[in-house]
Amino acid sequence: MGNLTNCFQLLLKKVGLNANAKDLNKEIISLEIGNFTYHFKEFPKDHLIIYSLLDNESKVSSDTQLNALNENHFSEQLVQPIFSYDQKNEKFILWNRQSIQLITEQTILDQLEAMVSSTEAIQAKLNKNETDEQLSVPPRGLHTISG
Repeated sequence: MGNLTNCFQLLLKKVGLNANAKDLNKEIISLEIGNFTYHFKEFPKDHLIIYSLLDNESKVSSDTQLNALNENHFSEQLVQPIFSYDQKNEKFILWNRQSIQLITEQTILDQLEAMVSSTEAIQAKLNKNETDEQLSVPPRGLHTISG
């Protein structure tokens, strides 16, 4: 069994789930939680990366991008997620990484929980941008009311 499979089995054990061994024998293992899919991959060697692509179907304003980038701040959390843009897929991406040698049931759960929390927060900011754009209706003209 590879490093990725071992790490993922630790997570499954921690949350009380089971998976078929052949489902775990892949280069990338995906896990759906709520509206998001989290992908687990060994990258680079001996490091576990978890990433998620965010939904940004509409054009995101630069103010919204800056607001979302505010999530990329220094933190005492070792697996703090990083928000960036994947030009190949034209999607925003959130990812974090830790050394496989340091992974325990608790640290992999902490890594995933950090991702879930940040993904939800950033997606809410991106969705707010869409809502703001839908609510801003440009004026069609001025009408005077005489009384």
